[in-house]
Amino acid sequence: MSTADVGSALAFRPPSSTLVALALGAGIGAWWLLQRQEQRPWGVWSRSPSAASLQQAVPAAPSTSVHVVPGQPEQQDSKDPACHRLSEQYARMAQQFADSGLDTAGIRAMQPLFHSVQEGTPWPKRYDDFPDGPLPPSAVRLVVLPLDGSPALAAAASALARDVRAVLPATAAVFCNARANYHVTVFHTSHPSDQRPEPMSQGGGAPAAGCAAAGPSADTLRAEEVAVAACCSRAQPPRLVLDRVVMASSGTLLLVWIDPSGSVDRLRADLRGAFPGACTKQATIIHSSLLRVLSDDQLSEEEIRKVTDVCEAWTAKLRGRVSVPLVAWWVTETEFSTVVGGRLQMPLGRSIGR
Repeated sequence: MSTADVGSALAFRPPSSTLVALALGAGIGAWWLLQRQEQRPWGVWSRSPSAASLQQAVPAAPSTSVHVVPGQPEQQDSKDPACHRLSEQYARMAQQFADSGLDTAGIRAMQPLFHSVQEGTPWPKRYDDFPDGPLPPSAVRLVVLPLDGSPALAAAASALARDVRAVLPATAAVFCNARANYHVTVFHTSHPSDQRPEPMSQGGGAPAAGCAAAGPSADTLRAEEVAVAACCSRAQPPRLVLDRVVMASSGTLLLVWIDPSGSVDRLRADLRGAFPGACTKQATIIHSSLLRVLSDDQLSEEEIRKVTDVCEAWTAKLRGRVSVPLVAWWVTETEFSTVVGGRLQMPLGRSIGR
């Protein structure tokens, strides 16, 4: 019930005082529930993410995610080979930036995908405004795990992005992702650099060299939505454990995660099975992008050291914190690399409390 509906209920005057009392009580009760629902974050917080505590806390309607941040951070499972390999890869990424700074050639190649880089106010281009010509409608589609369920996590990520921006050159062109768009990319059915209008078929309908890609048909989009929902319904919510904060040589500031539950890898494999013709370019790490440096000037040794110091300080604060997403988003992206566009929530089928 909206506030206007509540007001109408309270203004109504039935012929009985008993009915007045009933209407008043119902209206106030509905208003109270509405306020509670609007004020409650889309996530449940717990000191210890036990199944029993989450069963009591998670509402019947699936929240976006459960975030476990207060209390002691979770110790990373060094015995898990996949987690160990990821953690080592993240450490190498951090060391590469500390040793060599930015990959300026790679950054230069990204600049045409953004507006106003030279003016110092970069913003991603829409796919219908791409430099080599507009992409067809619904050309880019992906599955992500949103991180919007925790105001504290979003605030911490935004604060660390501000701290990194503060030690970069004042003239640097930097794009900062919006808090509401923080996510982990799981799988692209169609990527802007490798478009697949028919990802459920072998070859994906990829265009021949030199030919423009066609957009997906309405039937293809409906079938893709159903297939993504089915994969998500079979998935177990991952337990994402923050490993570190990394400035990659690409100029992208990242939160990088490990997943002791193995759910992300299993979901990626399930999606690959459902979409044999999906694009070959897929994420292999578990990361969330916070900002991107688009100036192609190399940083000085002092600037590299300052950025590295900020990342290490925030790693010490956040390492071991846990996020447990309960839904995925299937996104029909319209703006480069921001998950701006159509979003459908896909509940992860084994969500605790469902």
